[in-house]
Amino acid sequence: MTDLARYDAACAALTAAVLADEVMNVRLEAKAIEAVGRVAKNFDLEMQAVKLRLRAEARLGEMLDQGEAQGIIATRGRQPKGSEAEPLTRATLKDIGIDKKLSAHARKLSGIGAQAVNGMIARFESESRSRGRLAMDVVYQ
Repeated sequence: MTDLARYDAACAALTAAVLADEVMNVRLEAKAIEAVGRVAKNFDLEMQAVKLRLRAEARLGEMLDQGEAQGIIATRGRQPKGSEAEPLTRATLKDIGIDKKLSAHARKLSGIGAQAVNGMIARFESESRSRGRLAMDVVYQ
């Protein structure tokens, strides 16, 4: 499968994703495509992969917030106590394979809103093109 086909498949998978595992797989695929683009010195592919990864992380943040609101995920790592007859167990970030730094970054991205994420990605792309290298500082500001 060509790198462009992998990228297109990952974009489609992100659009169709309904589970956090699916979004995490898209994020990992985007990181792999990013590495391939870096090694191949394909700046456009590398930049597209970073943009896909950022969108996946924003979607993951939305899913984490939804999971907490619905009571599926333990709130900020705290496990509530249930009754003895009916113990309450909720998934933690560790249970679903998400580290604290990724969770914090994903929640920040989802917290600024889709329009702001798109603006940040557009600014990232224009800054990267003008510099001739990835402008990751735009993302982390």
